[in-house]
Amino acid sequence: MTVLHLLWQLKRPRLAAHARSRRRVQARQVVVSFLALVLMVNVVLSVGMDLFWPSLRDVEYTCRRDRLHARVAADPGRPLAVALGSSRSDFGYRPLAVDSEALGCNVSQVGAGPLIQLLTLRRLLHDGVRPQELFVEFWPPFLSGGSRSELGRIDPHRLFPSDEPFVREYLPDPEATLALMREIRRTPVWNHRQRIVSQTLSTWLPLERRIDGSRSRVDAAGWLPGPAMPQDLPTALKKSAEYYQPLFAEYALDPAAERALREILATARSRSIRITLVWLPESSNFRSWYPPPVVQQAEAFMASLAGEGVKLINARDWLADDVFPDGYHLTPEGAKAFTTRLLNR
Repeated sequence: MTVLHLLWQLKRPRLAAHARSRRRVQARQVVVSFLALVLMVNVVLSVGMDLFWPSLRDVEYTCRRDRLHARVAADPGRPLAVALGSSRSDFGYRPLAVDSEALGCNVSQVGAGPLIQLLTLRRLLHDGVRPQELFVEFWPPFLSGGSRSELGRIDPHRLFPSDEPFVREYLPDPEATLALMREIRRTPVWNHRQRIVSQTLSTWLPLERRIDGSRSRVDAAGWLPGPAMPQDLPTALKKSAEYYQPLFAEYALDPAAERALREILATARSRSIRITLVWLPESSNFRSWYPPPVVQQAEAFMASLAGEGVKLINARDWLADDVFPDGYHLTPEGAKAFTTRLLNR
């Protein structure tokens, strides 16, 4: 026993060293396997978000595009009329509420002025959409430059490789944006974590943190129901005034927005697409916040866009104040009334 005990004492350090070495190897294997898994998931997502799961990159655009494709596939013989605009058009253009010869589809997006509208039109054409008519929103607040410029609402996380020409042509520092787009693509698990969770495990996030483009509420034609009239309308109007009155006080037409709007019209004309440029309804309260020079400048610019194939509609005063929950968006009832008048003009 003494000899065996002695031999064990001599061997135990070697066994302990071997065990430690084995644990280190196993730990390295775990780390390497984890890093390989992370790399593989990032590569798969980076490619897949552009080719197979584009909604993980830009759900607001893709859910409307997919509804458009489905609507055209179900009724391919009818002419297609597409609306481009901001949340005002998003809430306001309601094709399914009105019988019309054309197949109406709403591809508007929150915060979209001429730049995002142009980006959307380019995407639609790239994705094989061939409309016969375009309704294009015209709204002076989204034509403004300075601190409220639409450029600040273009999110590089939502841009696809096919959007790179737009970035080079319209963004003030295109190389920086393109570099950021490449960085976002290298690590989509991190950079798109909130979008991924929002669309795959939405119950893990509170409603206000989800990035899902309200896709569950968007109808078959792309219309998103707007809010009902608030119980405290004066407070809602006050909030709107606090944002828009300072904008009007420093109002200046943004050259990039003007160029983008003119390109939308030129692109449509080159494809024989009929164009209707629409200044959507506003409440009397909201209209009163415009300084006269801003209205005059906007109306003069709108008139300058008239030409072959372009129809101008100034619908600012079409509806009564009881369908504006905040002065410039429409309730669902207001959307039906506006769309009915627009399509029966």
